[in-house]
Amino acid sequence: PEVIGDARATFDANDVADITSVLRSGLEDETFRSLLSEIARKVSTRWTWDRVGRAVVVALSEDPPLTAARRSHRRRVALVGPFAGSPSGIGAYNDRVLKAWNSSQRSADLEPVIDLTATDGTAGNRRNVAGLGRYFHKHDFDAMVNTLGSSEYHAATLASLGENPGHVWLHEPTLVGCHVGIGHLSGQRDWAESRLREELRRCGVPESAWPTDPLDADAYHRANITFLEPVITGAESVIVSSDEAADVVKSIDPNHPPILVMPLATLHNERVPMPAGRTIVSYGWLDESKKPEVLIGAVATLSGWMRDIRLVFAGGCSPELRARLDAVVTARHLEEWVHFTGWLDADQLNETLLTARVGVQLRRNARGQRSGAVAELNSRGIPVVSDIGAEEITDADFLSEVLRPLLTNDHDWQQASDESWRAGREFLFEDLADALDRWVFPTRPHARGTITRVHDLMPELRERSSLS
Repeated sequence: PEVIGDARATFDANDVADITSVLRSGLEDETFRSLLSEIARKVSTRWTWDRVGRAVVVALSEDPPLTAARRSHRRRVALVGPFAGSPSGIGAYNDRVLKAWNSSQRSADLEPVIDLTATDGTAGNRRNVAGLGRYFHKHDFDAMVNTLGSSEYHAATLASLGENPGHVWLHEPTLVGCHVGIGHLSGQRDWAESRLREELRRCGVPESAWPTDPLDADAYHRANITFLEPVITGAESVIVSSDEAADVVKSIDPNHPPILVMPLATLHNERVPMPAGRTIVSYGWLDESKKPEVLIGAVATLSGWMRDIRLVFAGGCSPELRARLDAVVTARHLEEWVHFTGWLDADQLNETLLTARVGVQLRRNARGQRSGAVAELNSRGIPVVSDIGAEEITDADFLSEVLRPLLTNDHDWQQASDESWRAGREFLFEDLADALDRWVFPTRPHARGTITRVHDLMPELRERSSLS
């Protein structure tokens, strides 16, 4: 298409359907084929060696000679990973990072490079990470920021890293879910097991420590196997969400790449008033690690005291887990009080969160990751009960006692709401964009083996309470 020089023979390189349509027309549409032949005939007579050579000589001989104005180099940063529309919560987060970056004048452009693994989405006018190395290259950018989570939706990003991963942003200090998730999705157990064993060897894990079942994610977590070694070895820097996550990276390589501890950012959202009902919302993708049965057990206890209580799981989950939780709800006769919404778009989510008196986010065996759902709840001033970064809650009766005053005492609710609202103002996406800009383009090179916290980059944040 570039040679033939006619828009009618071109296609959107990021749109498989468009490519297919043009190819089909070229094979089956005789009118279109004739048109292409005629265009090609005219092109072949115009762009001959003799004609092109003469045109070049004439252009170079013009007086005064043609000159082009020198253009200043505009730096480019690639933000690689899933974006809005991905089942990964990091997708929506990356879109917010992109928007915040572009909301201010900067010396560099932040460009999305989208990971579509395990989705039926299309890249549209954005670059697809699957094309890295073929249609565009790392050297096209001044910096690469690769966002990774522990799920299959990041597999293409992980595969693209190679020996020079650039800046690696670990939203969770493990890649177990990425490797095991792709293994399950493949439908080919022999291939999946072989691939996981190969990764274990790359990470230097002795065979005596390998799980009996290579597709058992929990077994890797119990054995403290993260699959991070190859990524950390070549990274220019590593960005994590907590000190605990930084410790995981440090334990893998004491002479680790420079680490930035940067908390999750929040949006500017309106503060919610005290809702009339007693609705508890657990928001985000639901899996075993969020201990839904503990929360259901707490609601079973509380429902004996307050008949208007309501538990809403706002987000998707696997069919297997949903079937099991439905059975638990039915066995406890809680159908009136426990509800599952499935996946929600932005407007539906906002409407659901406005009904929440309390948000709950539990996590089993948390490994230093933080919760975007907690940040979302804080941004609205909704009180949050969470054991992320704290002592784990495993007892339903204990959880019910923590929830009770927030559901029944307006004074306690208001105090908790004030604390949530304050936390939601500490680190906004605009702050994150500024911190990322300063980290990627430092005034002095970052040193290996060092850990930097976000308030070291932005001392002005020290006044915002807990970040200091």
